[in-house]
Amino acid sequence: MRSFTDFITSNAHHAFIVAHRGAWHNAPENSLAAIAHAIEHGYDIAEIDVQCSQDGILFLYHDDTMTRMTTQHEDPQTLCWHELQRIHLRARNGGTSQPLTDQRIVSLEEVLMIAKGKIFLDLDIKYPSLYAPTITMVHRCGMSEQVDIKMKIRHTQDIEKLLALREEADLMVMPQMDLATAPLMLLTNFHSPMIEVKFDTLQAVHTQAPLFRDKGIALWVNTLDEVGCPPYTDHYALQDPDGVWGVLYRAGVRIFQTDEPETLQAYTRHTDFIQNL
Repeated sequence: MRSFTDFITSNAHHAFIVAHRGAWHNAPENSLAAIAHAIEHGYDIAEIDVQCSQDGILFLYHDDTMTRMTTQHEDPQTLCWHELQRIHLRARNGGTSQPLTDQRIVSLEEVLMIAKGKIFLDLDIKYPSLYAPTITMVHRCGMSEQVDIKMKIRHTQDIEKLLALREEADLMVMPQMDLATAPLMLLTNFHSPMIEVKFDTLQAVHTQAPLFRDKGIALWVNTLDEVGCPPYTDHYALQDPDGVWGVLYRAGVRIFQTDEPETLQAYTRHTDFIQNL
């Protein structure tokens, strides 16, 4: 499997699909089954959330409490690993209407090993204190060329922190920035194969995309309903994929994080999309 960096930079016209918390429509989010489904469907990247148990085991889970995805109510970081791995996960993205499944909370190490040589991973590390142990685990599993970690860029001084993290990590570090507020000097001070952006207007993407393209940087946009940039969200994409993903692609976006990876994949294989390549 080629490196993450090479994969992104060598496919300038590709529309990359990021399955948010894995492919969770037929499995609990952040579960082994969700990662396996993402691999089976051929998605490019699986996004996962990393936390740490009370006794130092890195595991996958998003929320600060167990309520949404389990029948427990504790803060997951207050539990030891032997307690966490006994807990069953609710189906899909949880909630009390979803039944419990046979899937349980899984360690980061297990996910790294099942993904090795099969899919790229975007690691959403929930707390800064977890960067170091996560990086250590990634290297221990021989996955440094298959993952990225990310950091928000709000001020110019954040760039120095980003550069320091990249040197420490020795793996891909992706900046996350708002096109309306983040310092564009990032383009000259830091090079990454991809940058996650938010935007207020589509015109901002049209204006800035050529700058990123000239630097060999692919733009990543979340179309997730809860954090996307309306109306360019999954909700609208299900009704009109070309009006969301197609419009963003033509504006210069190449990487799409979505809760609807199957629909996005079907759209990218459709004649209307292929004609725009």
